[in-house]
Amino acid sequence: MRNRGVLNFVLLMVLVGIVALAYGLEQRPDLRAYEYLPEMIFPVAAESFSQTPALPSGKVEQRPILGTIARGRMPLHLEPGPEGAAQAARELINPLADDAEAQLERGGEIFRTYCQVCHGPGGEGNGPVAQRGFPAPPSLLAPHALELSDGQLFHIATFGQGNMPGHASQIDRLDRWRAILRIRQLQAAAALVPAPAPALAPVLAPALAPVLAPTESTVSDEAAPVPAVAAASVQGGGR
Repeated sequence: MRNRGVLNFVLLMVLVGIVALAYGLEQRPDLRAYEYLPEMIFPVAAESFSQTPALPSGKVEQRPILGTIARGRMPLHLEPGPEGAAQAARELINPLADDAEAQLERGGEIFRTYCQVCHGPGGEGNGPVAQRGFPAPPSLLAPHALELSDGQLFHIATFGQGNMPGHASQIDRLDRWRAILRIRQLQAAAALVPAPAPALAPVLAPALAPVLAPTESTVSDEAAPVPAVAAASVQGGGR
């Protein structure tokens, strides 16, 4: 009990001291508070939009050297529309075509994430979005899609076409090429599936010639039977 009383007294003195400091210190809201361990507040490395004595201009941000290209920001000299699509067909080649096997896994992941919702898992245009009322996209297995070059598919994925918006802001450039590899894989798999045999028309039995009842014109006189009454009268007249 005595130790508990001493502890309570010490805690009371600490509380009194905190209250005295709170009321005794001058309140100056116009001045910044004291900073402890400033090394944790101000980093050693220069931060964006800050000053630095290491550069002549004294600023961290510097203009890029004329003609340089930022990493991952290769320019695309194409425009949306039919003319840009035709230019893409002439000039663009899939840079990953020689390494398609190694890139297909990533291409399948991109296709499932961004394309399958509309185009369906097999590319037939029956994705869940289309099944819920959104206009269904054309099948990627249709003859028209098979005739599109990789450059045209890349142009569509970049700028969009019809109801399909462009995906350049969501999908990296190389990932768009990987998704095209996946589309080509689906088209090749569909080409290997044999087409269903055409249904045969039912074979009809040949029509039988109608059996005609014998008439007077078809029965010869020699084969015609003589009525019994007529024969009796002839015999009676001979007597």
